Amino acid sequence: MTTTLRTLHVSLNPELGGGEKQVLALVEGSRKRGVDARLVALRDGPCFRAARERALPVEGIKPFFRYDPISIARLSRWIERDEPHVVHLHDGGAAAIGVSAANATGVPAIVHRRIASPFRRGWLSGWKRDPSRVARFIAVSEVVASVLREAGIPERAIAVVPSGIDVAALASTRPSPDLERLAPSSPRIATVAKLAPKKGVDVVLEAFARIAREIPEARLLVVGEGPEEAALRAKATGLGLEGRAVFTGSRSDVPAIVAGLDLFLFGSEREGSPGAVREAMALGVPVVAVAAPGTVEVLGDAGATVPIGDAAALADAALALLRDPARREDLRARARARVTERFSIDAMVERTLEVARACARASP
Repeated sequence: MTTTLRTLHVSLNPELGGGEKQVLALVEGSRKRGVDARLVALRDGPCFRAARERALPVEGIKPFFRYDPISIARLSRWIERDEPHVVHLHDGGAAAIGVSAANATGVPAIVHRRIASPFRRGWLSGWKRDPSRVARFIAVSEVVASVLREAGIPERAIAVVPSGIDVAALASTRPSPDLERLAPSSPRIATVAKLAPKKGVDVVLEAFARIAREIPEARLLVVGEGPEEAALRAKATGLGLEGRAVFTGSRSDVPAIVAGLDLFLFGSEREGSPGAVREAMALGVPVVAVAAPGTVEVLGDAGATVPIGDAAALADAALALLRDPARREDLRARARARVTERFSIDAMVERTLEVARACARASP
């Protein structure tokens, strides 16, 4: 008799970013395949609310601090109650309580790593990534896997599972009618990123100032919010981009905005597997990005890359594409084929379930 696989996913980030959307897609996709997948999320947070809206089984938890023993005990009780075969831990906060809870209940822990930055130093950080306590580490890219290896995690404990996007849904996306208001002339260019250090939005603004000198009718949309917004707005003003660079803030219709673009710029210096780039590729929008290793891994030969931080090179590559319709069409076709083959939601779900089943079988 075949036993239904049971999985418990823990995601405690306070935002609904790309990683949290991956978690929701993974839980939903697993359940569609007959897996009893459940979620623990930050109580009343955006991921928790999104799970409720999708009618996914979710419990809410709110640790008082990173290694909160009360939260560890609560999660342990839920594990004992639901008897999952594996526990997936999707961020640092989830691992902080989840590794202890999984170890206490004898259930294999799978730690997901989505960022390419080095691990924090200290014995507590080392404790929660100790391969003797974690059955498997899932990296969203080879770049992230290399970070794991550098931290001393053995190759046998690492699985690479690229993040996925809903290629079919994106293919049917129509451009937002709001584009006529936001960018009334073309070419329309955008970047989508958290407005934070290392995301390279300042480099995109500098590049666009060069583009606008060559093509005065061009418009740039800066989609996102974050702690650097005021500084970036001031920079745009200093570059003379009033009326040409529009800060849209956070939007719920990002794919519809991107679908109406002529070009997508991405300046982030450090990425594990950038979701914004994958979405632009699926939507058939040519991408020019700085050569952060995770971004290069996603783009392959389906986009243009320039050195990190080089605004002049970013502008030159963008201008070359804007003046070459045939090259843009070639990149559109390459990008759509690449995301369909490598970065679909179905592929992400199936590969993650393979890892989960292997850990469940290996569990004593």
